[in-house]
Amino acid sequence: KDNSWIRGMDMYASVKVCEGARIMHRSNTPIAFGVHKDPIWDHAIKFTLDEPLALDGKLNLFVQLINHRTIRGDKEMGEVKVPIRELLGLNP
Repeated sequence: KDNSWIRGMDMYASVKVCEGARIMHRSNTPIAFGVHKDPIWDHAIKFTLDEPLALDGKLNLFVQLINHRTIRGDKEMGEVKVPIRELLGLNP
């Protein structure tokens, strides 16, 4: 039985910069414990970007929200992929 709605979930975000299927950079946020909804992280993540690849629209920021579960293993709760070009305000 899933009782996570009672005590909340222990969530973290896995953040990647990818060129296609190739992961160029990867980092995780600290775990936000006891989250019921709308987790918030006050955590900066810095990546070095290959500027020509970013300008050509070949890099994506991929974020997965993950429920950290010690016994049954982590479970992905959602994901989003955003072109780095859009984040830089260079959307054609």
